[in-house]
Amino acid sequence: MSQPTQLFTNVWGVFDQSGKSVVDIDTIAAMRYTNKSRVSDFPVEQGAFTTYNKVATPFKMQVKMAVGGSRQRISDFITKLEVLKNDTLNLYHFVTPEMTYLNCTVEEFSYSRDHSKGQDMVIALVDLLEVRIVTPSYTTASVTLPASKLKKIDMASMSCHGKQQPQPPPTPNYSEMTLDQLRALARQNAIR
Repeated sequence: MSQPTQLFTNVWGVFDQSGKSVVDIDTIAAMRYTNKSRVSDFPVEQGAFTTYNKVATPFKMQVKMAVGGSRQRISDFITKLEVLKNDTLNLYHFVTPEMTYLNCTVEEFSYSRDHSKGQDMVIALVDLLEVRIVTPSYTTASVTLPASKLKKIDMASMSCHGKQQPQPPPTPNYSEMTLDQLRALARQNAIR
């Protein structure tokens, strides 16, 4: 979920739930945001398709962050990204001047150094994924059976005869069937 950033400040970064910045960066070099919906599409009779159930999927973001300076600062930055990627308990907000993207987790990151940028600069690509928080709702149902049904269930005998070979179904005794039963059996065999 996203919401407009209040007061349109010129702030970029990853923040925890209390609003504290969790990654020390110099700049956000680029950002890509994707928000999709999926629609079920299934074939039906005579080559036609039916479409229904539009479902919004979680948004994804890829953020290109740049950090320069001492080796210790770069090491702290990479370590922090690793901690965020492995964090399974906390969600973070990504803030831009226009929007705040709520409840994100770091799904993946990669980083590189390039001689053209200098050895004291690291460029990291960080993939963020929205986590939707849901509260499960449970209901209870009680089923009451009439006493007559309960007696029949109790009277059912359960027995175990161990492993048995499958047996062919019994052959019906046609001489004991009524005319209606014979016609129903003929219709069933014609359908097969």
